[in-house]
Amino acid sequence: METSLEKSDLKWEEEEIKENKELWDAINGLSQPRPDYVLRNFVIGKHETEEMRYAHTVLNLRLKYNTLRRSKITLEKLNYEIQKLKDKDDELSQFELREKEIDKQECEIAVRGGIRELACLYQIWKEFKTKFTREDINKTQPEYWKKRITQQANDDVMSSGRISKGNLQALNQIGMGTVPELDHIREIEKNYLEEGNVKLMIAVATEEKPESLDDLECLKDILHNIPQTIQRKFYNCSGRSTAEAYNNIAMEFLKDGADLLLVVEDDTFPPTDAFIKLYEHIKQGKKAVGAWYPKRQERAEGVPIVMKDGKREFLEADGETHEVYTLPMGCTLYTAEAFLKTTHPYFVKTDCLTQDSFFSQKLREANIKMYIDTSIKCKHIDRETKKVYELIDHADVTGKKVLNVGGGSKSIPLPNIYTGWEHTLLDIANGEGVDIVADAVDMPINGERFDSVYCSHNLEHYNLVDVIKVLNNFRRVLKEKGYVCIRVPDIGELDERIEREGLTDDSFLYESPAGRITVKDVKEGFQKEVLAGNEHYRHKTSFTKDLLEFVLVGAGFKDLKIIKDKPLELTAIAYNRETSKVYE
Repeated sequence: METSLEKSDLKWEEEEIKENKELWDAINGLSQPRPDYVLRNFVIGKHETEEMRYAHTVLNLRLKYNTLRRSKITLEKLNYEIQKLKDKDDELSQFELREKEIDKQECEIAVRGGIRELACLYQIWKEFKTKFTREDINKTQPEYWKKRITQQANDDVMSSGRISKGNLQALNQIGMGTVPELDHIREIEKNYLEEGNVKLMIAVATEEKPESLDDLECLKDILHNIPQTIQRKFYNCSGRSTAEAYNNIAMEFLKDGADLLLVVEDDTFPPTDAFIKLYEHIKQGKKAVGAWYPKRQERAEGVPIVMKDGKREFLEADGETHEVYTLPMGCTLYTAEAFLKTTHPYFVKTDCLTQDSFFSQKLREANIKMYIDTSIKCKHIDRETKKVYELIDHADVTGKKVLNVGGGSKSIPLPNIYTGWEHTLLDIANGEGVDIVADAVDMPINGERFDSVYCSHNLEHYNLVDVIKVLNNFRRVLKEKGYVCIRVPDIGELDERIEREGLTDDSFLYESPAGRITVKDVKEGFQKEVLAGNEHYRHKTSFTKDLLEFVLVGAGFKDLKIIKDKPLELTAIAYNRETSKVYE
C-alpha cells in the first residue's frame, strides 16, 4: 500500500486559507493573549490594595513594553535574513526562506496582540488617580499581606475545611496565628489525649458497600478491644478508586471533628490488640503509626518502607517500633494533625507513587514522623484467591533448600523468606560463592532436591525455546511441594511508558548498583557489558505478564500468581503442584 504523502496532499486547503481575507482579519483581529477583561480583573484586580494594583500595573507595563521592543528587533532580524535568503538560488535556502516568512508572520501577529495588551495596561495606569511611590507601596505591605493571606486561608477553609500548610506558615510568619473560621485547628496544639474526650473514626474502603458492619471481616478481631470510653464512629466508602476513597474518608474525618482516624484495608486482618498498641503510641506523642503486615507474595517480608544507606528496604518484623519512610494504609492510626498540617488531595496515585507513598511524602514535608510497630502483625488476604499471608517463624524452615539460578554471587542477598534456608548458587560464571558452574539449560542436577528455585533477572537472557527448557529443569529439581520465584523485566509496562512519555532508547529510567539504566538496557540487556562482548548480558526474550504466564503454565507449573511490586518488574510465584497454602 502506498503511504507516502504526495505534494498535492501537503497543499490541502492551503491556497483557499491563504487567500481568505475574512479569516485573516479574524486571526489578526483576535490576537491578544490576555484580553482586557482578564488584565483588569485577574492580573491587576486580584490584588487587595490600590497600591499593589498600581505596582503590578507598572510591572506588567514594563514587561510588555520591553517584550515589544525585543519583538521589533526580532522582526528586523527576520527581514534581514529573508532578504539574504532571497538572494540565494539553492533549494535548501528556499526552504529556509519559507520557514522565515512563517516566523515573521507569527511574530507580527504576536506583536499585534502585545500592542493591544500594552494599550490596555497603559489605559489602566492612566486611570489611577494617585501615582504611588516606592515608599507608599512599602508602607502598605503589612496591610496587603494580611488581607491576601487571610483571603487565601478563608478560601482553603471554604474548599477543604482546613488551612493549607503554606498558608498556615504564612499566617504565623506575619504574626496572625490562625483564622477563626477553622475552629478544629486547636487539635494541633494538643500534646496529650484523655480517654473519654476522644473521638475515633474507624474507616474501611471497599469496592462494594457491605450490608452491615458485621460483613467487614477485617474488623472482627479488633472491634471488641477498643476502650468503651472512646467515642467511635464507623465509616465506609465504597465504589471509588483507592485514592478517591481515602480522600473522601479524610474529608469526612475532618468534617466530623474527630481526634483519631483508624484506617483498616479490607484485605488486612489486624490482631485483637492492634488498636490498644497503636493508641499507646499516640498517647506518647506520635501522629501517625501503623501495624506490620506481609506483602501478598511467597516471601514473608513487608513492603520497602525504611531507608538504609539512601535506599528503600523491607522492614523486618522484629517486634520493635521503627520510624519509616512510607506508611502503608493496611492498619494505621492517625491524629487529626496529620491532615490539618497537610493539603488536599491527600492521596493520589501516579505512575511512580502509590497513594500511600504520596501521602507519606506530604507528611514528611509537614515534619510529621511515621512509625510502624512490628509487634502488631496483621494477616494479609488475596481478594481473588482468598489465600491468607502471614508471618512464619524462621525456625520452621529448618532443612529447607533453595536453588538460586543466575544469582551471580552469594554476597547478593536473597529475599527474606529464604532466611535460614540452605542456599545453593548455580551460575554460568564462577563468581563468589558459586556452588555449581553450569548453564540452566543443561542443569547437572538429578532428582527432587529443592524446596524452592529462585531466579531473578536471568530468564530473559534465554531465547523462548531455551526458556521452556530452563523451566522444565526447575520443575525437575523441585520437591513435590516446591515452588519457583522468578523475576523478569516488565516489557509491557516499559512499552506503555515509551508510548506515553515519548521515551527513546537512551532515556534514563533508574539508578542501579551497576550504574544508570536506560530504556535500551531494559529492552536489550545492560549495554555496557553487551558492547564489551559479554553476550550473557543480552536479553533474548521480552517478557510481558501474558507471556510469563504462558511459559510457566506451558511448563506445567500450577497455582500461578504474577505480582507487580516494583516498577518495570514482574515477579511470578508458581508451584510444582496445586496447593491451597502459601506457606507449608
